[in-house]
Amino acid sequence: MLTAAVRDLHRSYPESYLIDVRTRHPALWENNPYLTPISETDETAEILECQYPLVRESNQLPYHFIHGFMFFLNEQLGLNIRPTEFKGDIHLSRDEEQAAVPFVEQIGVDLPIWLITTGGKRDFTIKWWDVKRYQQVVDHFRGRIQFVQVGAAGDFHPELERVIDLRGKTDLRTLIRLVHHADGVISPVSLLMHLTAAVPTRPPNRLRPCVVIAGGGEPPHWEAYPGHQFLHTIGLLPCCQTGGCWRSRVLPLPDNSLLNRSDRLCVDVVGRLPRCMDMIQSSDVITHVERYLARHIVEKELRDREVAKIDLENTGAGHLAMDGHDVITQAALLTSRNGSSDEDRILTFYRNVNATAKQHCPNLREQVLTNTPRGMGDTLLLTSLLRAAADQNTIRYIESQSAYFQSLVQFNPFYVSPGPGERVAADVLQRRYDMGNGHFMQRLQRAFGLEPELRPRGVLKVSGDRKSNRVALHFEAGDAHAAWQRVFVHPRARQLYPESRVLIQTFINSHPELTFLQVGRKPTPLDNVKDCTGLPLADSIRLLNSCENFIGIVSGPMHLATALGLKCVVILNFPKAGEIYLPALKNINLIESEWLYPQNVHLHQESDGPLVKRFNLGNLEKAMAGQIYPYWSDEFLSLIHEKL
Repeated sequence: MLTAAVRDLHRSYPESYLIDVRTRHPALWENNPYLTPISETDETAEILECQYPLVRESNQLPYHFIHGFMFFLNEQLGLNIRPTEFKGDIHLSRDEEQAAVPFVEQIGVDLPIWLITTGGKRDFTIKWWDVKRYQQVVDHFRGRIQFVQVGAAGDFHPELERVIDLRGKTDLRTLIRLVHHADGVISPVSLLMHLTAAVPTRPPNRLRPCVVIAGGGEPPHWEAYPGHQFLHTIGLLPCCQTGGCWRSRVLPLPDNSLLNRSDRLCVDVVGRLPRCMDMIQSSDVITHVERYLARHIVEKELRDREVAKIDLENTGAGHLAMDGHDVITQAALLTSRNGSSDEDRILTFYRNVNATAKQHCPNLREQVLTNTPRGMGDTLLLTSLLRAAADQNTIRYIESQSAYFQSLVQFNPFYVSPGPGERVAADVLQRRYDMGNGHFMQRLQRAFGLEPELRPRGVLKVSGDRKSNRVALHFEAGDAHAAWQRVFVHPRARQLYPESRVLIQTFINSHPELTFLQVGRKPTPLDNVKDCTGLPLADSIRLLNSCENFIGIVSGPMHLATALGLKCVVILNFPKAGEIYLPALKNINLIESEWLYPQNVHLHQESDGPLVKRFNLGNLEKAMAGQIYPYWSDEFLSLIHEKL
């Protein structure tokens, strides 16, 4: 919990404090970017013995354990730290992320891996559950889940059968790596439960499944995390009728501890268990684990529906679209295979799609370009074909059933309504053929027999003056495609993280000379920003044209702003920063890369790379000043002619 408080102190007051820690568990702080080494003899350093007195009011107030240290720091330092994420803050090194599962030779990779712990500290027995019931859970999922039993040496962890036994064999850092690879966890209220939320997940980065056998000791809102199945009895028994009992032991132990006092002992014991724990049956745990496993069935149904929808939409898009549908269908079937990890399924999907993109693209100059996905960006990309053709004294044709199409082409002086002829879908061409390097727009121009424009952008010709002090903002992704990406690519695809929003607000507050306008369908909560959301598309385009700069995520308005020639700072969270090189000198089928414009500045919310820097306040200031690649310059765009 202290890791969360340090993170949110730093994010709430960036560059205001230097922070270091001294705790019993330094392994939790490895790779932590918010710490600065401070000597204990440094007379300028203030030392705080951190506590969380908020726990005394946990039965009365609606706060989580994550608030405990923050409230303490706020009181001690006169601050207003607020949580930016609902979890602790554990960081993995790149080597740890890329390393194999610890004890891989014992665990294997054929089944989902679930960690399970059967006890806890020997002086705190009220959290223990019946080991026979744990065994019933393990036996129920035999052949479907590989359970790995963990627990610290010296603690009470009764042995289970038919599990990989790693009790006493892992240090804290190895346990963190195991959690990173785990598909799920079964645990009482414990360190392991807290790690399920705090440790980064692997692709597709969902909330990590965790079934918590909690009973009536602590209030659920104080302990549970999003995505947890928290099995509790608060409100069901007299002893926990109005909240957690917060008692420590079932029966006294021969250690002369203060925990043997009557006010620390359970008042309702059944056999060797507190009644609250005895009420939780193995069938309860099994039911909740089954629900997690059923998630994959639901996802398959959603994929099948999407495939059916694409099939229906493509029936009139020409033979290339139908061939492209075969690729999508085959990939969707591959993603639903049992026995593969989510990461393996995603990689299989992209390898399968990319394997079809080996053929040389035929010259399509006589055909009409259309699109199957009909989002704003998908539709705007078609328009660049018309300007490139006009500049080369010829004509090309586009057509789309998108609801955005007519609003966009009204700003396109090169548009001519096409006649009859074969339609080919841009997205299908991208999947089926290798159209060379560069931005998606440049690849399409090449496929239609045109010399690619060096500065890729859609066509929007708008009259009106541009005001140098105006900055457009947009942080809301389109619903359908972003939802798909959050299942298959990244759990927070195209989202502005809460901590990033804090930095955006700080940037806004520090620039009163600028006017900030928010565009799109609905606003992101920000102060000192004019809400211009909800306008018709044509009005939004005119409003964007009055601005000099744009700050936002990959989205339709980003494509509009780029088409209008605004200086765009684009905030990403995938692909990894180190994988993005613009302009694209080779088509490496890196997801999303075909959408990124080489003339824009890109800042990354999760990582740092040679050309894409981490999103922070300093880098945002530099980007707006033209001090981050590509420096608001076109000098590198001609590199797409390089051969690799």
